[in-house]
Amino acid sequence: MRHSPTHLFVRDDGYTDLVGHLEDVIGDRRSCEIVVEAEATLEPVAVAELFYLEGENGEPPDDRFAIQTMISVVDCSRFLKDLNEAVSLQTLELDYDEFDDRSHADVIVEQIEFSDLVILNRISDLDELERERVLNLVEWLNPAAQIEQVPPEGLSREFLERVMDVESRPHGFDLEEVSRRAGWMRLIEETHPKKDRGAGLSGFTIRARRPLHPERFQDFLSLLQNRSQGHDVVRVKGWVWIATRNSEIGLWAQAGEAWQLLAVGAWLAATPMREWPSEKEERDAIMADWVPPYGDR
Repeated sequence: MRHSPTHLFVRDDGYTDLVGHLEDVIGDRRSCEIVVEAEATLEPVAVAELFYLEGENGEPPDDRFAIQTMISVVDCSRFLKDLNEAVSLQTLELDYDEFDDRSHADVIVEQIEFSDLVILNRISDLDELERERVLNLVEWLNPAAQIEQVPPEGLSREFLERVMDVESRPHGFDLEEVSRRAGWMRLIEETHPKKDRGAGLSGFTIRARRPLHPERFQDFLSLLQNRSQGHDVVRVKGWVWIATRNSEIGLWAQAGEAWQLLAVGAWLAATPMREWPSEKEERDAIMADWVPPYGDR
């Protein structure tokens, strides 16, 4: 006889120790399934890293817990509007600290890109053209995700049991695989299926082994922002090399109307080799993409 597993529900507010909270809730149970509801502004990758990456002091990852699936729920009645407005979390008083400069559009897009299951709620409230646009956008942002639409009559026990069926995901959650499923990364790797539902979406990758001219790049960003007022540009993400910052890796990220250009570290070509990864496999991978005289830039 098959026994139904014990289901527990835990909420992660982003401040408390989630692992410690899970330990308290589980108690002496040997096995159970736990649904963790994360705070709306938490990015899923931050939750997953708790269980799969080493701690700050080199502590091994906690293997007592295994993530089966990462789910994001999209409010389709607001999705297009949220992307188009991109209000900062500070304005909404949802920021975690004074350094949190994200917008709610950033959060929504990052959540969709990292999930392996995306549930479209209230999509039946939209007209046919809006439904197809929302569905197409989600498919472009995460072409590998399982997408489920909440039926017009709303959530039902049968719907939840079907989409939450752990046994339908026998391989569980793979952090490395999920981390590379985002549409922008699929475009870079040239593995994006580019589905077309008539929404007029397209995507492309810019590559060059030479730096961007800072003034012309700034003019281009200004032009892009002006064109995106009609919600033309949905997502931009990738690394940039700017001529006046020859040692720094730039990260250019845009989600709807929100965009950032950040310095996120040094190119390996500008990093002493004693600070490179020590593993031979990692060094071989670096050198396989190395082009003199500018290295990994």
